[in-house]
This record gives sequence, C-alpha cells and structure tokens, in this order.
Amino acid sequence: MPYVNVGDTVRLYVLNAGPQLISSFHVIGEIFDRVYREADLYSPPGKGIQSTLIPAGGAAIVDFLVDVPGTYILVDHAIARAIHKGAIGTIIAEGLDNLEIYESFATKEWADGHTHNGEEPEPEPEVVEEEPEEEESLEAAENEVIVEIMKGSMKKDDDPTNDYSPNILTIPVGTTVTWVNKDRSVHTVTARNRLFNSGNMRKGKKWSYTFTKPGEFDYYCIPHPWMVGKVIVK
Repeated sequence: MPYVNVGDTVRLYVLNAGPQLISSFHVIGEIFDRVYREADLYSPPGKGIQSTLIPAGGAAIVDFLVDVPGTYILVDHAIARAIHKGAIGTIIAEGLDNLEIYESFATKEWADGHTHNGEEPEPEPEVVEEEPEEEESLEAAENEVIVEIMKGSMKKDDDPTNDYSPNILTIPVGTTVTWVNKDRSVHTVTARNRLFNSGNMRKGKKWSYTFTKPGEFDYYCIPHPWMVGKVIVK
C-alpha cells in the first residue's frame, strides 16, 4: 500500500492481464492529468480524463497530481470486480487539507451517499435472503485469539461491533490474533501505524499476526474505512 504526499505527481503503470475482459480503470477521487493510452509514450497524452479503457493484454500509463490528503481507491469501474473479486488497490495521501479544492459538507445521515440536496434517497431494492451456509467451527490454538469479520460488515452503520468481533481486544505479549472473513465482500486488516496489513481477504480467508511488543494498535478495512478495531497488548 503506497503512501504519497500532497503535491506529489503520481504515475501509474497499469496492466490488464486479461485474458478476455477490458478494464475501465479509475481512481476514485481523482481526474487523470495525462493518460497515455495503451502505454504509448510517443503520442501526445489525453488530458483531464476520469476513466480510461485498457484492452485485455494491454496497458495504460496515467499521471495525476495529488491535491488533498485522503485514501484514493484504484478500481475497475465494473465495480463488481472490485467488491466481489478484489480488483482494488489504494494510495494513501498525507498532508494538509486544502479547503479551496475540497471540503466535505456531508452530514452524518449522508456520510456514505452521493445525494446532498435534501431529497430522500431511493428505496433500496428488496434483498432475497440466501439459504444459510453451514459454517466451519472456529477453534483457537494455544496463544491464539480469533477475531471474526462479521457478515454484512461492508454495510455502514453506527455500531462498530458489527464489523470486527470483538472490535476491541486485550491480549498479552506473544499472542497471535487470527482474523477470519465471514462476509461476502473483500476486506482487509490494516494497521493505522502501517505495522501490519493483511491484504485483500475474500470470504472464508484467514490472516494472522503475532504481537511481540506492548502497545495499542488501531486498525481498519481499506475498502470500508468505517470498519475499525483495536488490539491492546499488555
């Protein structure tokens, strides 16, 4: 997970390995200053482009200036590939806010939406419940603690206990914590201080980390940053 600073120009070399589908490459929160289609550095680049097509087996080179801090999410704009198949990446930009360029006016009620004009949102379509799956029983080994990434945790709410369970964990030094993804969406376990990062975890995947020093370790999910947890090591 790369880190950049406000004011940096980022260049991405993006390859679509295919073998059959094209990619609509996009960085959420950015406009590409220059796009070198099919990685052609000899021809003049396209400018001011939001998303660019990359053919199967082809590539593209994109440049953009980082104006404000935040988490910039790299996706294929066929969003199902990002949410359900893990075709997602992030760039963390650090630095001072620039309110002349960007200032959020989202209220608490609209924090995760795109409608800020006072209108009521469209009702969500009725979801047909799937048949419950038989789950594998989880048994912790010696000096191991298991944390579950809960079903439905990709949906934002005001209850942090619906995300990681337990979401606050106190353990002695030397304990191994194993996170298990019970949700249908891809999640990560990423330390705020960059100490650990699970990478993308699909449903049913496990990832472990052994805490060898005391301290308090806050972590979150990169694709769903409202999902937060803490490990307190004594």
